[in-house]
Amino acid sequence: MKSKLSDTPRNSFAANARGSVAIIMGFSMIPLMLAAGVAADFAVTQTVKARLDAAADAAALAAIKTAQATIIGIGASNPDPQAIAAGEAQGEKLFLAQAGRNGANLTGAPSVTVTISGQTVSATASYNAAVASNFGRIAGVDTLACKFACNNDPLKGLFASNTDPL
Repeated sequence: MKSKLSDTPRNSFAANARGSVAIIMGFSMIPLMLAAGVAADFAVTQTVKARLDAAADAAALAAIKTAQATIIGIGASNPDPQAIAAGEAQGEKLFLAQAGRNGANLTGAPSVTVTISGQTVSATASYNAAVASNFGRIAGVDTLACKFACNNDPLKGLFASNTDPL
């Protein structure tokens, strides 16, 4: 009695396509899951960036308001240095308060700069941050960077010259 295997030609195993879809799907799921994970990491980074951007905007406005209030309160002949120092300190303090738990992602201290030119007070707030990657670590991406600089010049309109590199 002959076995069933000996009746079939030798190349029937290679010609048999049954189950090949499952193998292809199995191999394609790896990059698909990695891509979905990186997309989730990017969404988290953008959420953190949006909150830090709002904190930078608020810090610039607070710095201007504090500098203006200091100028009015002092009434000295040259209140600029004191007004600039008060505005920058208040802006940095407000940035950290507004950032909340997202402040843990900052790679350095936020920068708030106040300039006074005649009767015009303007401010710039900027930060650099790095958000830890969860799925990107599989591909060797440990952090995703984000940064923002907000220039608030009353003559150009609020936030008319935002520079957003990301």
